[in-house]
Amino acid sequence: MIKLRDILLEESKGDKYRLVIIYHYDPDDLSDLDVPKRWEPEAKKVTSEYYMVEMDGAYVNKEDGIVTIHNAKDKKGFVIDPENTLVLVKEVADATKKMSWLDEIISLERSGIFCVNPSNCKRVCNDKYLSMLYFADNNLRQPKTVLVGNQETVLDDFKRLDTEYPIILKTSSGTQGVGVMFIESDMSLLATTQLVLKLDKKVDLLLQEYISTEYDVRVHVLHGQILAVMKRLVIPGDFRSNYSQGAKPLPHKLTKLETKECIRAAKAVDGIWVGVDFIPSDDRENEPPFMLEVNSNPGTSGIEKTLKRNIALDVLKSFRDKSKWLKPEPFKSIYD
Repeated sequence: MIKLRDILLEESKGDKYRLVIIYHYDPDDLSDLDVPKRWEPEAKKVTSEYYMVEMDGAYVNKEDGIVTIHNAKDKKGFVIDPENTLVLVKEVADATKKMSWLDEIISLERSGIFCVNPSNCKRVCNDKYLSMLYFADNNLRQPKTVLVGNQETVLDDFKRLDTEYPIILKTSSGTQGVGVMFIESDMSLLATTQLVLKLDKKVDLLLQEYISTEYDVRVHVLHGQILAVMKRLVIPGDFRSNYSQGAKPLPHKLTKLETKECIRAAKAVDGIWVGVDFIPSDDRENEPPFMLEVNSNPGTSGIEKTLKRNIALDVLKSFRDKSKWLKPEPFKSIYD
């Protein structure tokens, strides 16, 4: 069986390409605190030319069929040639604050530009309820989940969940364990829901079955193959296992069934390079895992330290093979 590492080694001999990395610096984001510092050294090794775009104040310009992207104070910008330029969307930050940048990614795709990850992947992965619907459409096993109607219906919503306490209450958006709450009673559910909705009346809330586990698993899937795997031990005294929250990561080996299901989850959301999170079943060889979410902007710091591998470089090397540039078809009107 050909392994992804062997393919990456062979592809390292290929032609260089041009690269745009779009990111947003957020001092509260612990996944990749300094994107330029982490990714620029690897871009220099792999690409013929690269351009780092800090999304605050940045913009895209289209004129006479030429697409350019500009940082806030850069009038010259960087030309994006659809034939030889890859756009790595390292972060469209908090989707609720930066939806305009998702629109820009869609616009780039309409010009035939290859974006990683695609706009549809970003859209689905930034919405946990929508992700759940995509999982269901693809018959992927997941914890039972219901959407909260409002504060008045939350106890009825809990009944629809058809489980017992404890349960998980989470916001439909949010990463790194933020916006995830452990609920143990009706009183706790009512009080927590009231508090969250008072802070943000428009937030979507989900109730989810709680599955007790000693660890969950993060799997990096690249081009429909497993790139890297680690497990994250549940934090003592907590129910979360996010690396950014202090969980201890360790190397981990997948079963054949887990491998298959992770690849299916990545493909379900149109993911090119994604992080798939799951809770293992009791019988890992024969029962599929419980899919939690797919992350369209997987951090590299935790898994690189755990596996002592340069994941960022592996990712960039893989795109030297232009056959993997899965460009979207130009969007068509329903009237075409």
